[in-house]
Amino acid sequence: MTRTFGLLFYIRRDKINKKGEAPVFMHLTINGERADTSIKRFIEPHAWNSAKGEANGKYRKQV
Repeated sequence: MTRTFGLLFYIRRDKINKKGEAPVFMHLTINGERADTSIKRFIEPHAWNSAKGEANGKYRKQV
């Protein structure tokens, strides 16, 4: 029996908050079954690398 697993992180640019940040979501696929969920983190859209599915460089959120 073959099992598959996939994990992808992406941002929702259509849900920008008042601070100008986009929520980060996780797309999980196990044996063809998909699930999407928010990971309760936000990032500025310019600091997100869509090709890699991660933040650019040494991005740190200012608190």
